[in-house]
Amino acid sequence: MTRSDDKERTPNVELEAFGLLPHRHAPPLPDAAVDDLFARIAETTVDRRPTLRDRLRELPTPARVALSVLLALAVSAAVLASRGVAPSVADAGPGRFALALASVVGFMALAVAVSLRGAHRRSLGLGVWTLALLSLAAPIVLGLLPGIWGGRPAPSAPAHAHDFGLNCFRVGLVGALLTGLVIRVFQREDRPTSWRLIALAATGGLVAFGSSQLYCPSDNLLHVTVGHGLVGATVAAIFLSGAWLIRRIRGT
Repeated sequence: MTRSDDKERTPNVELEAFGLLPHRHAPPLPDAAVDDLFARIAETTVDRRPTLRDRLRELPTPARVALSVLLALAVSAAVLASRGVAPSVADAGPGRFALALASVVGFMALAVAVSLRGAHRRSLGLGVWTLALLSLAAPIVLGLLPGIWGGRPAPSAPAHAHDFGLNCFRVGLVGALLTGLVIRVFQREDRPTSWRLIALAATGGLVAFGSSQLYCPSDNLLHVTVGHGLVGATVAAIFLSGAWLIRRIRGT
C-alpha cells in the first residue's frame, strides 16, 4: 500500500463533521462568491449595528434589575393614574400602607432579580424555582393577611358568590402583560427557561396586585383572591404555554 493510498483511506475528520466529505474534490468558489458570502455573514455578526435591546441586554445585571424595577413601578403608576386611588386608601393615609407596599415592592424586586439572573452565575438548583414560585404566590398570601392594608378591614367572607373581581382582573392582566413584555427586553436569553418566565410573570402579577389594592376598595375575600391575586399565575400560564407552542412550531 502506497502513501497516496493510505492518505486516500484516512478519513478527513473536519469534512466529515460538517458533512462536506463528498464535496472535497469540488472546484473552489469564485472569489466574488466568497466575498459575498463573508459580507452576508458579517452583516449579522461583526458588522451588525446593535439595537436598543442589544444595548439594554449588555448592561450590567444590577443596572438591568434597577431599570426593570423602575419600569414596573412606572406601569403601576400609570394604572393608578387611570383608575385613581380608593377613598379608603386616601383617608387612611400613605403611612398605613407603607409596610404592605414595601412587601409588594420587595417581592417584585426579588422576582426581577431571579428573572434577569446571569446565566454565568452558579446554579441555584431548586432554590431558584423556590424563589420564582414564592414571588408568584406572594400576592395571594399578602391579600389574605389580616390588617396589613392599614385602615381597610381584613378580607371578609364573600357576600356574593359572583364577586370574582373580574374587572380588576382584566385591568391587572393588561398591566401584568405589559410589565412582563417590558422586562423581557432586558433578558439576555433568546429562549428563557421556565423559571425565568415564571419570575417574569410574578413581577407582572405583583404590579397588578399592588395597583389593585390601591385603587380598589373591596375587602371581599373572593374578589381579592381572584381579581387581585391570581393575575400572576394566569400570566405565568400564558408565558409557559406560549414558549411551549413556539418550541413546537420550531421543532426544537
